[in-house]
Amino acid sequence: MPIYVKDPKLLAALQESRKRQAPYCGAFLLKDEPGTDPSVVTGSESEKNIGDLKGKDLYNHLHEVGTLAQITTIQGDQVILIGHRRLRITEMASEDPLTVKVDHLKDKPYNKDDDVIKATSFEVISTLRDVLKTSSLWRDHVQTYTQHVGDFNFPRLADFGAAISGASKLQCQEVLEELDVHKRLKLTLELVKKEIEISKIQDQLQKQLKRRLVVSSAAIC
Repeated sequence: MPIYVKDPKLLAALQESRKRQAPYCGAFLLKDEPGTDPSVVTGSESEKNIGDLKGKDLYNHLHEVGTLAQITTIQGDQVILIGHRRLRITEMASEDPLTVKVDHLKDKPYNKDDDVIKATSFEVISTLRDVLKTSSLWRDHVQTYTQHVGDFNFPRLADFGAAISGASKLQCQEVLEELDVHKRLKLTLELVKKEIEISKIQDQLQKQLKRRLVVSSAAIC
């Protein structure tokens, strides 16, 4: 997951952390401004200035649940992170650069032999396979999926499906915050099924375009 860090003090702290034996940081999604529609791109001043937030202002704009992320690469202001597990912010430790105290979250206990959970996971896998076959946007994930799907437990399957879907950041945040494994699988299933519908629409549009091109060519001849 690539991110861009504009705050020089925060970037320096990440570079220092990467030098350690355990180069990790917390990654948290910024909240949208109250009263705004996250699905609408506006280019407003509030969006342009979101990168200027620091200290307590930044802290107040963070979603409470985020990810413990490994810092793998830093090139300029681009930082590459790999998410590992869920965190919840408990309080602010320092403002400049922003440092927070966290709790490490665990999934709620579940029965891996539960028939409903199994059925939901099978449906997620089946839908993922269909999308990977039909959507060109997902082809880069085919190798990862085929290599690791056998190793996925139910929570990881839900996280993987949501992560590679075309879901909005808030939809992914909803999956991240859900600690009930069955509910998380259901959320992911909804997201990947939407990808199937999008693929069908894309296919219909391509067929319509081809028919129009054929008609146009015939008219020219």
